[in-house]
Amino acid sequence: MIALLLSLSAHAEDFRMNDVGGSVVLPAGWEVSDKGWTDWDFKAQSSTNLLMKLWLTPFQPEVTDAAARTWAEKYTGILEGEGLDAVAVASTTVSSLARRPTAVSKLTFTHKTGGPGVGWFAAFSSNGQTIHLRVIGLKRNDAKAEAALTQLVEGLELDAGALPAVTAVEGGGFKATLPSGWRVPHPKELDAVKKLTSAVGDYDAEACFIGIRPPVEGDPDVVLACESYFHIGPLDEHSFDGIEPEVREKYFNSAADTIEAAAPISIGGRMGYYYRPPLPGGAYRLALAPYDKGMVKVWAIASQLEEAELDAAVTALSDSVTFTGPGGGEPIIAPDKRVMYYLQYRPTSAPVILSGLVLAGLIGGGVTMMRRRKPSYELDDDT
Repeated sequence: MIALLLSLSAHAEDFRMNDVGGSVVLPAGWEVSDKGWTDWDFKAQSSTNLLMKLWLTPFQPEVTDAAARTWAEKYTGILEGEGLDAVAVASTTVSSLARRPTAVSKLTFTHKTGGPGVGWFAAFSSNGQTIHLRVIGLKRNDAKAEAALTQLVEGLELDAGALPAVTAVEGGGFKATLPSGWRVPHPKELDAVKKLTSAVGDYDAEACFIGIRPPVEGDPDVVLACESYFHIGPLDEHSFDGIEPEVREKYFNSAADTIEAAAPISIGGRMGYYYRPPLPGGAYRLALAPYDKGMVKVWAIASQLEEAELDAAVTALSDSVTFTGPGGGEPIIAPDKRVMYYLQYRPTSAPVILSGLVLAGLIGGGVTMMRRRKPSYELDDDT
């Protein structure tokens, strides 16, 4: 029995990586490189002079042919940075390894001293992040490198696979469905997302919802929708332009004069304001609409999307909004603001004319009554 256990341990050894959320299982004939084992990356080499490396990138995008091509270009830059020459992408494909969609890429290169070489790369999703694994070696070991990549990927022992995409979102008195390609951030992604949205507001899980369009490389596109305590008067086509400067000053403060006036947008079937502020660091959009808690405030930030694509995403999201408060989240409007709305924006409307007629009638009736009123005393005839 002891001999059998020793034989098994010689054939495979596993190495736990906490950030990865699993273990690398090295087959027989492989050993860990010097300082090659951490919680977030791993390096090993085989007795046949193959070199293996595993590392992580943040976010969990969908593994597609387009993603595979993007990763392959990224691998090209990595190999060039390591001093290899004539690096080229030979092929990319999406395969199923260990029952996981996996982007598999083959790259070729030339080593200054070792001659032509080959690199096999794999990328797949796990627990809100992307795991990358590569095996490189001399070109004559092409088949061995490909087989080693498959063996190492299928031998990984992971705590979780790709997490499911959630697209239904809800915040402080409103809910929506995120547009196609967007989803709720996974727990491992959330801190990085909040750093991006901190420029426009803090994320509060009770009062907001947040969504991302996960990137293959770089930062995600982000949407942050929150309740905002700011009540305005009745908003429609009559009052839109008159209220707009007040809204713009509220949300852009001292920069309000540098921001173009809002365009109208429909959010949950009600009129709102849509701003395209020229802020640094990407394309920004702000959509606002009144409801029972004040204003629903929707910030969208594009790191990857073109501006027209961002506008389309905000429109799709806005169309899906439903207000969940009493009466469908009907805006709460103070009586004085309702009166001012009619006096300022609709002075010839029926309510104003009717009120004027009623007031005129009351005044006229009072004058008539005073004229008809007899004195409360009579003059003495002897006076």
